[in-house]
Amino acid sequence: MFEITVLQFVLFLMIFLRVSAFIIVAPIFGHQAVPVQVKVSIALFVSYVMMPLFSSQAIQFDLHYLALIIMPLKEVVVGLLLGFMLNLVFIGFQYAGELMAYTIGLSMAQMYDPENSQQTPVLSQILYLFSLLLFLTINGHHYIFESLTLLFKNLPIGEFVITESLVQKMVELTGLLFVVAVKIAAPILIAGFLTYFGLAVLARVMPQANILIVGFPITISVGMLVLISTVPLLAVVFKKLLLIFETRITEIIVGF
Repeated sequence: MFEITVLQFVLFLMIFLRVSAFIIVAPIFGHQAVPVQVKVSIALFVSYVMMPLFSSQAIQFDLHYLALIIMPLKEVVVGLLLGFMLNLVFIGFQYAGELMAYTIGLSMAQMYDPENSQQTPVLSQILYLFSLLLFLTINGHHYIFESLTLLFKNLPIGEFVITESLVQKMVELTGLLFVVAVKIAAPILIAGFLTYFGLAVLARVMPQANILIVGFPITISVGMLVLISTVPLLAVVFKKLLLIFETRITEIIVGF
């Protein structure tokens, strides 16, 4: 008859906490559109699948009250960190959309973002959903579970420690978010700058012209034309940026 010991139960609970925290903030699965019941079901299933990674020799940890308080907190932090790292490239796409919207005068065209519970530019949401579709198209959701499996192999339960090296790598990875945003929004930023420069010259040449009224449709039209023409390139840029992030995240996981 199958028997579950106290150590096995605690081990499954720690795995479930790490996976649950990861699912909450992970791309695709952590979206607000995914019901809580589905998230819990996925976390339970993945936790059960991860159990064989730990042999009977690995189930050796302290069961005192203090350890049972600190250990769950560690596992939650580990799951949140991994999910946050995987989500950075998508946050970069959202930020790029905000830069584009402010540049071409579409910042007032906003919609409610249920995931962040705030108003965001429509262009930002379009780019975010576009990046999610690309992520699914290239089987990026496979890497989500691959990274989680690699994390369990390199970081056993209860052994997470915040080191200076980890903090430095996290800061460098977070800094890439702004690099991603600027690279994606670069064509729109350049087009917007040239458009505003041309309008400034026109205002000097024709002072009687109402540049404020003429400038809005011109800026929006130029920006949308540039965006439409660069959409095919976004897929290529996204794949390259995602590869960079995956490499950095794998290095961080292996370095735990």
